[in-house]
Amino acid sequence: MGAATLEAFRLLGSGDGALWFIVWTSLMVAGLGLALATVPAIGAA
Repeated sequence: MGAATLEAFRLLGSGDGALWFIVWTSLMVAGLGLALATVPAIGAA
């Protein structure tokens, strides 16, 4: 995870750095949302 973060910030210095950062952040947010949505389902099971 740390390496991916460093890579994302390194890409920010290049032309499509902002695009990569947006994509990476979106994936992180989606993963977090998925995890938060799964926890209540597991708890109810």
